[in-house]
Amino acid sequence: MQEFSREYHDKLPADIEEALVAIADRHFAVLAGSPVVKAFWRPAFRRFARWFAATEPGRRQGVKTMLIEAQGSLDLGNDFRLTARADRIDIAEDGSAAIYDYKTGRLPLVGYVDGLSAPQLPLEALIAAEGGFSCLDKCAVSKLRYIHVSGRGEGGEERDAGDTDPDTLASEARAKLIGLIARYADPDMPYEVKRRSGPFRDAYKYDEYEHLARIKEWLTQEAEEEFG
Repeated sequence: MQEFSREYHDKLPADIEEALVAIADRHFAVLAGSPVVKAFWRPAFRRFARWFAATEPGRRQGVKTMLIEAQGSLDLGNDFRLTARADRIDIAEDGSAAIYDYKTGRLPLVGYVDGLSAPQLPLEALIAAEGGFSCLDKCAVSKLRYIHVSGRGEGGEERDAGDTDPDTLASEARAKLIGLIARYADPDMPYEVKRRSGPFRDAYKYDEYEHLARIKEWLTQEAEEEFG
């Protein structure tokens, strides 16, 4: 998607689907004819490419320029710098920005975005509003959208990240993040080893740092003290 957007940032090719598949095939070729690629991934990507070809012209309407893999940063005090890399930012003729994020896995629930449990796009909107992306002045953010590269069903899906407007999400994300930074900047704030529930539960199934926190050791000790 990055290569396609860079190559055709100003004008779409005559055959969008075939141009996108050709780029994908160059990457699939590196896998040396893997049976999984042939049987599953390539047909799935072909379905996505067909969906993308039908929907991309609509996204391009009124777009003046496009930023791809845009690097952004914003200083928020306490020596804390927020950084992000946006998959795609479309700048409209009126100067407003639409921020897109490509997802191959399950899309975050709308409620998670509105509640800032999934804060990626609201934080990117904050950086854009503050002029933190290179080659982009301060601007209003009109859309925060996911493009689901699934290859299933119709091949793809596009939807708003949340129900709340981007400006409100950006403002709320800023306030909550500044509060969180201040909280952990306090030397007396304990860094507790606790598992978060809800949408984060599955994220700990493969925790590379679990052994450093000695979580299992402490849990075993608590069990022995309770039942010993």
